[in-house]
Amino acid sequence: MALCVGGRCLGTWLSLEGPRTGVVVLIEKIDSGGGSEPTLVEFAVAVSEGGVPTHIVVSSSKWVQRFLLRWRLSRASRRGARLTVSSMGRLVDSRAARSVALKYLRGPSRLRFTAFRFLLGFDRTRTRRFLRSASVILTSQTISTRGIEEVTRLSGARLVLNHNGSPEDFLWKWFRRPGPLTAADFTEYERYLNAFSSIAFQSDAHMEEFVALHPDNASVKGVVWPSCNEQKILAGVRSRSPFNEGSFNLLCVAKFQSAKGQLELVHAFGSLAQEFPDVNMTFLGGESSERGYRDHCIRVAQSLGLSGRVFFEGYRRDVAAYLAHCDAMVLPSSSEGVSRAVREASFLGRPIVCSRLSGLEGFLGPSGALYFEDRTAAGLHNTLRHALLNPQALRLAGEVARSAYLEKASFDKFAASARGFLLTQISR
Repeated sequence: MALCVGGRCLGTWLSLEGPRTGVVVLIEKIDSGGGSEPTLVEFAVAVSEGGVPTHIVVSSSKWVQRFLLRWRLSRASRRGARLTVSSMGRLVDSRAARSVALKYLRGPSRLRFTAFRFLLGFDRTRTRRFLRSASVILTSQTISTRGIEEVTRLSGARLVLNHNGSPEDFLWKWFRRPGPLTAADFTEYERYLNAFSSIAFQSDAHMEEFVALHPDNASVKGVVWPSCNEQKILAGVRSRSPFNEGSFNLLCVAKFQSAKGQLELVHAFGSLAQEFPDVNMTFLGGESSERGYRDHCIRVAQSLGLSGRVFFEGYRRDVAAYLAHCDAMVLPSSSEGVSRAVREASFLGRPIVCSRLSGLEGFLGPSGALYFEDRTAAGLHNTLRHALLNPQALRLAGEVARSAYLEKASFDKFAASARGFLLTQISR
């Protein structure tokens, strides 16, 4: 018997025969460097490869970015996936671009008259059609509270939240402002969360923390361990090494912000550089909203005389080449989901030295990494020194991380889990 939601049958999702229902995946930006975007794209690929017509809608992007995304997806998709990409066209209010409707062009909240052009956009008409035919809409923190109301009026679809982070960190990212939160703020956030029919978490620990933090939330909950673009990462293995020959290379991949710990890592490496003259440190990642932090890290590295030992490469699309050829990946974050860089490094079996956070340890296991117990510069120094003096321990940690990835998050397992969650959880 087919399972049905809102009059649309879902029982044929995993089959290529019979009636099919659409899935719309909402993402905020393309090539943002954030973690939710590639994970949502992988959700779209996984569902579409199961025979479900799937449409990616981007809130803020240029046509050339969407064209390149379509091209990359056409090369990566397998088994005749039906997957399309379009712009939101300001149809739905998002955290990157406000929605435009005729009523917003008049009255006290009127927009500029130039916004009128969005009402006539081809992508807007196309996206409206997909939203109206969808049974499921999957998003991360992309649409606003008003956007959820607009999506609900347009589609009547079941909304699924991709909860790609620790619950506490996810809450702060939602508000995007410093300072204490009020009771009214929490009420608004609870209302936002309750608008979703289901929530997909990246780890068991994050789901447990969420339930403790939001005990009254009635959404259906489940865990889908995130994967990575395995073909892209394997291409990095075949590429030329970006590192200097003969050196031992530590790699940190993260946007520059104080929560990621790059400044403490620079100080820690400064105190290790003389003892380990063949070890270099490379940082990949662009600036975040915390302006000036990256430049401050660069100035500190220069003041410590590390210009020839510490390299700041900025945001790069060839991260896979760096991960494939580094000797160990380092991530001293104070908050993290299941980091994409950690997943990619574990797929490759690269040794990982990272903070002992619930999402990371839940993914890698207690022996899948060497863990920072203390995130001060002195604490990072001690753990890194132990790692550099014990190459065998590093190698074994990389092997365990590889096994953890294959057990939980190989792309085939992720794809089956993603389709299964959307099928069985949504249709209860």
